[in-house]
Amino acid sequence: MIYKSKKIFLYAGFLIFVVYGSLLFNDAVPSASAATAPATPALGGAPACYPPTTRLSWPGVIGASDYHIYRCNGSACTPTTQITVTANTYYHDAGVVNGTTYRYRARSHNHSSNLFSGYSNIITSTPLCAPKYPRNLSALGAYSPTRVNLSWLSSTDATEYHIYRCSGVCIPTSQIGVTASAAYTDININNGNTYTYGVKSHNHSTNLFSYASIVTIFIPSTTFTPPTPSLSGGPICSPTSAKIAWTISNSTGVDDYHIYRCAGSGCTPTVQIAVSKATYYQDESVVNKTTYRYKIMAHNHMNNRFSGYSGTVTITPSCVLLSAPGNFSAASYCNPPNRYVYVQWDSVYGAKYYLLTECQGTKCTSSTPTVVATVKGTDYFKLKNASSPTTWSYTVTAYNGSPSSRSKGISITVPVYPCTTKTTPPGVSLDKFHSQSSLFVQSNFWLNTLANILKISVLEDTSSRK
Repeated sequence: MIYKSKKIFLYAGFLIFVVYGSLLFNDAVPSASAATAPATPALGGAPACYPPTTRLSWPGVIGASDYHIYRCNGSACTPTTQITVTANTYYHDAGVVNGTTYRYRARSHNHSSNLFSGYSNIITSTPLCAPKYPRNLSALGAYSPTRVNLSWLSSTDATEYHIYRCSGVCIPTSQIGVTASAAYTDININNGNTYTYGVKSHNHSTNLFSYASIVTIFIPSTTFTPPTPSLSGGPICSPTSAKIAWTISNSTGVDDYHIYRCAGSGCTPTVQIAVSKATYYQDESVVNKTTYRYKIMAHNHMNNRFSGYSGTVTITPSCVLLSAPGNFSAASYCNPPNRYVYVQWDSVYGAKYYLLTECQGTKCTSSTPTVVATVKGTDYFKLKNASSPTTWSYTVTAYNGSPSSRSKGISITVPVYPCTTKTTPPGVSLDKFHSQSSLFVQSNFWLNTLANILKISVLEDTSSRK
């Protein structure tokens, strides 16, 4: 009997443990319904321009996967239309109209729970952007009737343009017209006067104006003739050229200058070689030690009248040109496993650098040989590995602003690659020539291999190795 009562007691204890344990376990693990929504974002924002935009931003919210942005149009509306969803903590709304008021709010959202925060505070934004100023304003005069034709490039957000004018070189403040197009014609003018025009862009919705673009124009009479310029000039070297300059007593009504030239010490300049708006011109098409004569005329576009010819200026460029590099030679040598071409020449007095050109063959078929190096010294070597003997031709030219005469061409045939026996260019120590060790040679080998793969030219400037 005692044994049965103990057994019943144990069963009862186990049942109590299971029941209470189950209750404790269920209380310890929260259910999915206990998930919390992310916090409400603190929204900030302000309008911006070019283009009109509202820029919204907010601090990041812990647990937020993205943010839903809402908008409405009006100063007292409630934003209920969702315009975007973003994972960023900012949004720039460029879909706004200049001068229109918008209101915004946002909510945080968690993807896992699909829970939203409450709506944020509301931000009100009214972009008020002035239109951009009219660019490239120009004024052209014309007759029959006498008028000024203004034109410019259209401006962003401009609904119309206001035209201003004053007499003389001045600040235009008197409005003379309004136009919706990017052009305007002023017929209320008089010959012989100077006018200054200003054009401002205007936006109706914001009632804002841009800065003004300004242009000045002189309206000559039909008989107006520009004054005759006074000409001077002289030769210039580096490069060989003739430079002329001039002055004029009154440049009002002068739009450009026509320049005439002839070759010879007693010729009359009648061939027009250039038109310049500046009061100088540098003629680089001259030949050294040849005499040229110049004269010019001032010109007015509107009535197409010219001044008289200026005085004639005689210029004979006498520049000391560099001589051609002498003793130009080329040799092929081997620094295993690579083949090289080595070229050298005598220095030229006054030369700042030398230009080395190359082409394949004993007679270059190309009219423009490839420039392989610009060298400050008087020698150069280049990796030349080929599977068959190849002939290369070279020339060198000295430079000091103006080029010298080109050297006599020289050709060299490079044997096949690879090579095994060291050889040296005439009069050159191979140890000194490759003083950068075998690593230098190996690096050049791999660079050249890469160059062949990419079909580009890898040049090594080994100037001043004498």
